Amino acid sequence: NFLFVFELLVIFSVYLMVNGNNPKSQRTLLPNGIFLVLEVTGQQAQFTLPCLDSTAEMKGILVENIVWMVNGADTRIRGNTFLVYLEESFGGGNYTCYSEERALLNHTLVLLQQVGSKRADLNCTAQNYDGGFHCYWKYPKQSLWTVALVKAERPTALDLDTGGNGTTCRETCPQPEETQLLRVSVCVYSENFILEEYSNVGFYVREIVKPDKVKIEKVNATMAEWSYPESWSSPHSYFPLVSQVVVRKNCKNVETARAETMDRYSTSYVYPDCLAATGNFLKMRSTDNSLEFRSELFFILSLVFRTSYLLTLM
Repeated sequence: NFLFVFELLVIFSVYLMVNGNNPKSQRTLLPNGIFLVLEVTGQQAQFTLPCLDSTAEMKGILVENIVWMVNGADTRIRGNTFLVYLEESFGGGNYTCYSEERALLNHTLVLLQQVGSKRADLNCTAQNYDGGFHCYWKYPKQSLWTVALVKAERPTALDLDTGGNGTTCRETCPQPEETQLLRVSVCVYSENFILEEYSNVGFYVREIVKPDKVKIEKVNATMAEWSYPESWSSPHSYFPLVSQVVVRKNCKNVETARAETMDRYSTSYVYPDCLAATGNFLKMRSTDNSLEFRSELFFILSLVFRTSYLLTLM
Protein backbone atom coordinates (compact mmCIF):
# COMPACT_ATOMS: atom_id res chain seq x y z
CA ASN A 1 0.00 0.00 0.00
CA PHE A 2 2.79 2.43 0.87
CA LEU A 3 4.61 1.71 -2.40
CA PHE A 4 1.38 2.30 -4.33
CA VAL A 5 0.85 5.66 -2.62
CA PHE A 6 4.51 6.56 -3.17
CA GLU A 7 4.22 5.77 -6.89
CA LEU A 8 1.15 7.99 -7.12
CA LEU A 9 3.07 10.81 -5.45
CA VAL A 10 5.91 10.41 -7.93
CA ILE A 11 3.48 10.51 -10.88
CA PHE A 12 1.73 13.51 -9.36
CA SER A 13 5.06 15.28 -8.81
CA VAL A 14 6.13 14.78 -12.42
CA TYR A 15 2.79 16.19 -13.58
CA LEU A 16 3.09 19.22 -11.33
CA MET A 17 6.68 19.91 -12.35
CA VAL A 18 5.27 20.55 -15.79
CA ASN A 19 1.86 22.04 -14.97
CA GLY A 20 2.04 23.14 -11.32
CA ASN A 21 1.49 26.62 -9.92
CA ASN A 22 2.74 28.21 -6.75
CA PRO A 23 0.44 29.04 -3.80
CA LYS A 24 -1.18 32.46 -4.06
CA SER A 25 0.69 33.62 -0.95
CA GLN A 26 2.45 32.35 2.14
CA ARG A 27 2.83 33.61 5.72
CA THR A 28 3.75 32.38 9.17
CA LEU A 29 1.53 32.65 12.24
CA LEU A 30 4.45 32.86 14.69
CA PRO A 31 7.97 34.31 14.42
CA ASN A 32 9.51 30.84 14.78
CA GLY A 33 7.83 29.76 11.54
CA ILE A 34 6.35 26.55 12.95
CA PHE A 35 2.93 27.35 11.44
CA LEU A 36 3.20 28.05 7.71
CA VAL A 37 0.00 29.17 5.99
CA LEU A 38 -0.30 28.64 2.23
CA GLU A 39 -3.12 30.43 0.45
CA VAL A 40 -4.45 28.14 -2.26
CA THR A 41 -7.02 28.44 -5.05
CA GLY A 42 -8.14 24.80 -5.20
CA GLN A 43 -6.04 24.19 -8.32
CA GLN A 44 -2.95 22.03 -8.37
CA ALA A 45 0.14 23.77 -7.02
CA GLN A 46 3.47 23.07 -5.39
CA PHE A 47 5.64 24.64 -2.73
CA THR A 48 9.30 24.05 -1.89
CA LEU A 49 9.71 23.61 1.86
CA PRO A 50 13.26 23.96 3.25
CA CYS A 51 14.67 22.02 6.17
CA LEU A 52 17.68 24.19 7.10
CA ASP A 53 17.80 27.79 5.87
CA SER A 54 21.38 28.90 6.41
CA THR A 55 24.90 27.65 5.83
CA ALA A 56 25.50 27.80 9.58
CA GLU A 57 22.61 25.43 10.17
CA MET A 58 23.96 23.11 7.49
CA LYS A 59 27.44 22.94 9.06
CA GLY A 60 28.54 19.35 9.37
CA ILE A 61 25.33 17.98 7.82
CA LEU A 62 25.32 16.40 4.39
CA VAL A 63 22.27 17.20 2.27
CA GLU A 64 21.89 13.58 1.23
CA ASN A 65 21.69 12.58 4.91
CA ILE A 66 18.58 14.68 5.61
CA VAL A 67 15.43 12.55 5.69
CA TRP A 68 11.78 13.66 5.73
CA MET A 69 8.63 12.47 7.45
CA VAL A 70 5.06 13.68 6.87
CA ASN A 71 2.53 13.25 9.69
CA GLY A 72 4.85 10.75 11.34
CA ALA A 73 5.30 8.55 8.26
CA ASP A 74 8.65 8.08 6.49
CA THR A 75 8.59 9.41 2.92
CA ARG A 76 11.98 7.98 1.83
CA ILE A 77 12.73 11.44 0.44
CA ARG A 78 16.17 12.91 1.17
CA GLY A 79 17.60 16.40 0.76
CA ASN A 80 17.34 19.86 2.27
CA THR A 81 14.04 20.63 0.53
CA PHE A 82 10.70 18.90 0.27
CA LEU A 83 8.33 19.60 -2.62
CA VAL A 84 4.83 19.95 -1.15
CA TYR A 85 2.05 19.14 -3.61
CA LEU A 86 -1.21 21.00 -3.14
CA GLU A 87 -4.65 20.34 -4.56
CA GLU A 88 -7.88 21.57 -2.92
CA SER A 89 -7.62 20.33 0.70
CA PHE A 90 -4.67 18.01 0.05
CA GLY A 91 -1.09 18.91 0.97
CA GLY A 92 -1.31 20.30 4.49
CA GLY A 93 0.38 18.41 7.30
CA ASN A 94 3.23 18.10 9.76
CA TYR A 95 6.50 18.06 7.80
CA THR A 96 9.58 17.02 9.79
CA CYS A 97 13.20 16.64 8.74
CA TYR A 98 15.87 14.60 10.57
CA SER A 99 19.52 13.77 10.28
CA GLU A 100 20.49 10.26 9.30
CA GLU A 101 20.97 9.56 13.01
CA ARG A 102 17.33 10.62 13.59
CA ALA A 103 18.22 13.88 15.31
CA LEU A 104 15.42 16.41 14.80
CA LEU A 105 16.50 19.25 12.51
CA ASN A 106 13.27 21.15 11.87
CA HIS A 107 9.51 20.76 11.65
CA THR A 108 6.78 22.83 10.01
CA LEU A 109 3.02 22.55 10.25
CA VAL A 110 1.70 23.46 6.79
CA LEU A 111 -1.84 24.87 6.91
CA LEU A 112 -4.02 25.59 3.89
CA GLN A 113 -6.34 28.55 3.49
CA GLN A 114 -8.63 29.11 0.54
CA VAL A 115 -8.18 32.37 -1.36
CA GLY A 116 -10.91 34.82 -0.40
CA SER A 117 -11.94 33.02 2.78
CA LYS A 118 -13.44 35.40 5.34
CA ARG A 119 -12.83 35.60 9.05
CA ALA A 120 -15.73 34.48 11.23
CA ASP A 121 -17.04 36.66 14.03
CA LEU A 122 -15.61 36.43 17.53
CA ASN A 123 -18.04 37.23 20.36
CA CYS A 124 -16.71 38.87 23.53
CA THR A 125 -18.40 39.82 26.82
CA ALA A 126 -17.32 41.12 30.24
CA GLN A 127 -19.00 40.51 33.61
CA ASN A 128 -17.93 43.87 35.04
CA TYR A 129 -15.69 46.90 34.53
CA ASP A 130 -12.58 45.43 36.14
CA GLY A 131 -10.89 44.75 32.79
CA GLY A 132 -11.30 40.98 32.36
CA PHE A 133 -13.36 39.58 29.49
CA HIS A 134 -14.24 36.33 27.73
CA CYS A 135 -14.36 35.62 23.98
CA TYR A 136 -15.86 32.55 22.36
CA TRP A 137 -16.40 31.08 18.91
CA LYS A 138 -18.23 28.25 17.17
CA TYR A 139 -16.31 25.67 15.16
CA PRO A 140 -17.52 24.56 11.73
CA LYS A 141 -19.21 21.17 11.96
CA GLN A 142 -17.97 17.73 10.91
CA SER A 143 -14.33 18.08 11.86
CA LEU A 144 -11.96 18.13 14.82
CA TRP A 145 -10.24 21.47 15.42
CA THR A 146 -7.03 22.53 17.15
CA VAL A 147 -6.18 26.07 18.26
CA ALA A 148 -2.96 27.31 16.67
CA LEU A 149 -2.91 30.91 17.86
CA VAL A 150 -4.82 33.31 20.12
CA LYS A 151 -3.62 36.90 20.16
CA ALA A 152 -4.68 40.45 21.00
CA GLU A 153 -3.32 43.54 19.28
CA ARG A 154 -3.25 45.35 22.61
CA PRO A 155 -0.76 43.78 25.07
CA THR A 156 -3.05 41.38 26.91
CA ALA A 157 -2.53 37.91 28.40
CA LEU A 158 -5.15 35.46 27.09
CA ASP A 159 -5.81 31.98 28.52
CA LEU A 160 -7.38 29.28 26.34
CA ASP A 161 -10.49 27.68 27.85
CA THR A 162 -10.41 23.96 28.65
CA GLY A 163 -12.97 23.19 25.94
CA GLY A 164 -10.86 24.90 23.27
CA ASN A 165 -13.66 27.17 22.05
CA GLY A 166 -13.04 30.27 24.15
CA THR A 167 -10.37 32.46 25.65
CA THR A 168 -10.33 34.52 28.85
CA CYS A 169 -8.43 37.62 29.89
CA ARG A 170 -8.14 38.05 33.66
CA GLU A 171 -6.13 41.26 33.67
CA THR A 172 -7.11 44.18 35.86
CA CYS A 173 -7.57 47.28 33.73
CA PRO A 174 -10.24 49.68 35.07
CA GLN A 175 -12.29 50.99 32.15
CA PRO A 176 -11.52 54.74 32.59
CA GLU A 177 -7.89 53.88 31.76
CA GLU A 178 -8.68 52.30 28.37
CA THR A 179 -7.34 54.35 25.48
CA GLN A 180 -6.75 51.68 22.83
CA LEU A 181 -9.28 49.41 21.14
CA LEU A 182 -8.81 45.73 21.86
CA ARG A 183 -8.84 43.41 18.85
CA VAL A 184 -8.70 39.66 19.41
CA SER A 185 -8.03 37.07 16.72
CA VAL A 186 -7.98 33.26 16.83
CA CYS A 187 -6.53 30.78 14.33
CA VAL A 188 -7.63 27.13 14.37
CA TYR A 189 -7.02 24.24 12.00
CA SER A 190 -8.91 21.07 11.18
CA GLU A 191 -7.70 17.48 11.12
CA ASN A 192 -7.13 18.05 7.38
CA PHE A 193 -4.94 21.09 8.20
CA ILE A 194 -7.42 23.63 6.85
CA LEU A 195 -7.07 27.02 8.55
CA GLU A 196 -10.03 28.99 9.93
CA GLU A 197 -9.74 32.45 11.52
CA TYR A 198 -11.96 34.35 13.95
CA SER A 199 -11.71 38.01 14.92
CA ASN A 200 -13.67 41.03 16.15
CA VAL A 201 -13.77 44.61 14.93
CA GLY A 202 -12.24 45.98 18.13
CA PHE A 203 -13.80 47.05 21.41
CA TYR A 204 -13.28 48.71 24.76
CA VAL A 205 -14.10 46.47 27.71
CA ARG A 206 -16.63 49.04 28.93
CA GLU A 207 -18.62 48.48 25.70
CA ILE A 208 -19.13 44.73 26.15
CA VAL A 209 -20.16 44.59 29.82
CA LYS A 210 -23.07 42.23 30.50
CA PRO A 211 -23.90 41.72 34.20
CA ASP A 212 -24.41 38.19 35.50
CA LYS A 213 -27.84 37.15 36.78
CA VAL A 214 -28.93 38.58 40.09
CA LYS A 215 -29.05 36.55 43.29
CA ILE A 216 -32.56 36.09 44.68
CA GLU A 217 -32.55 36.69 48.43
CA LYS A 218 -36.24 36.52 49.35
CA VAL A 219 -39.57 35.77 47.68
CA ASN A 220 -42.92 35.69 49.47
CA ALA A 221 -46.55 36.64 48.91
CA THR A 222 -45.91 40.38 49.14
CA MET A 223 -42.43 41.14 47.87
CA ALA A 224 -39.25 40.01 46.13
CA GLU A 225 -35.70 40.92 47.13
CA TRP A 226 -32.50 40.43 45.16
CA SER A 227 -28.84 41.38 45.40
CA TYR A 228 -26.19 42.42 42.91
CA PRO A 229 -24.27 39.63 41.11
CA GLU A 230 -21.16 38.61 43.05
CA SER A 231 -19.07 39.31 39.96
CA TRP A 232 -20.33 42.88 39.60
CA SER A 233 -17.90 45.78 40.07
CA SER A 234 -17.71 47.51 43.43
CA PRO A 235 -18.38 49.81 45.12
CA HIS A 236 -22.00 49.57 44.04
CA SER A 237 -22.45 53.27 44.74
CA TYR A 238 -20.07 53.95 41.83
CA PHE A 239 -21.33 51.07 39.65
CA PRO A 240 -25.11 51.14 40.22
CA LEU A 241 -27.63 48.89 38.50
CA VAL A 242 -31.10 50.19 37.71
CA SER A 243 -33.86 47.55 37.90
CA GLN A 244 -37.09 47.44 35.98
CA VAL A 245 -40.02 45.27 37.01
CA VAL A 246 -42.61 44.19 34.47
CA VAL A 247 -45.86 42.89 35.96
CA ARG A 248 -48.50 41.05 34.01
CA LYS A 249 -51.51 40.49 36.20
CA ASN A 250 -55.08 39.32 36.02
CA CYS A 251 -57.15 41.66 38.18
CA LYS A 252 -60.91 41.23 38.00
CA ASN A 253 -60.48 39.02 34.93
CA VAL A 254 -58.74 41.81 33.00
CA GLU A 255 -55.13 41.05 32.05
CA THR A 256 -52.80 44.04 32.10
CA ALA A 257 -49.06 44.62 31.89
CA ARG A 258 -47.07 47.43 33.45
CA ALA A 259 -43.37 48.25 33.63
CA GLU A 260 -42.02 49.97 36.71
CA THR A 261 -38.47 51.31 36.91
CA MET A 262 -36.95 51.14 40.36
CA ASP A 263 -34.88 53.88 41.91
CA ARG A 264 -31.14 53.50 41.38
CA TYR A 265 -29.62 51.02 43.88
CA SER A 266 -33.05 49.48 44.62
CA THR A 267 -32.99 45.71 45.21
CA SER A 268 -36.57 44.99 46.27
CA TYR A 269 -40.11 45.20 44.91
CA VAL A 270 -43.46 45.09 46.72
CA TYR A 271 -46.23 43.50 44.66
CA PRO A 272 -49.49 45.36 44.10
CA ASP A 273 -52.36 43.92 46.17
CA CYS A 274 -53.96 42.56 43.05
CA LEU A 275 -50.81 40.64 42.03
CA ALA A 276 -50.26 39.27 45.52
CA ALA A 277 -53.79 37.90 45.53
CA THR A 278 -54.34 36.68 41.99
CA GLY A 279 -51.32 37.61 39.88
CA ASN A 280 -49.42 35.04 37.86
CA PHE A 281 -46.32 36.62 36.39
CA LEU A 282 -43.58 39.05 37.33
CA LYS A 283 -40.39 39.80 35.39
CA MET A 284 -37.47 41.97 36.46
CA ARG A 285 -34.45 43.18 34.53
CA SER A 286 -31.52 45.30 35.61
CA THR A 287 -29.17 47.44 33.58
CA ASP A 288 -26.14 49.58 34.16
CA ASN A 289 -27.87 52.84 33.24
CA SER A 290 -25.42 55.29 34.78
CA LEU A 291 -24.34 58.39 32.88
CA GLU A 292 -20.73 57.21 32.95
CA PHE A 293 -21.26 53.99 31.03
CA ARG A 294 -24.62 54.02 29.22
CA SER A 295 -24.80 50.22 28.97
CA GLU A 296 -27.99 48.77 27.51
CA LEU A 297 -27.33 45.14 28.46
CA PHE A 298 -29.85 43.36 30.67
CA PHE A 299 -30.19 40.26 32.78
CA ILE A 300 -33.65 38.88 33.39
CA LEU A 301 -35.38 36.78 36.01
CA SER A 302 -38.94 35.48 36.11
CA LEU A 303 -41.11 34.80 39.11
CA VAL A 304 -44.08 32.57 38.42
CA PHE A 305 -46.80 32.47 41.06
CA ARG A 306 -49.08 29.51 41.49
CA THR A 307 -50.40 27.90 44.67
CA SER A 308 -46.78 27.68 45.73
CA TYR A 309 -44.07 30.09 44.64
CA LEU A 310 -41.62 28.93 41.96
CA LEU A 311 -38.52 30.93 41.03
CA THR A 312 -36.60 30.43 37.81
CA LEU A 313 -33.74 32.36 36.21
CA MET A 314 -33.75 33.02 32.48
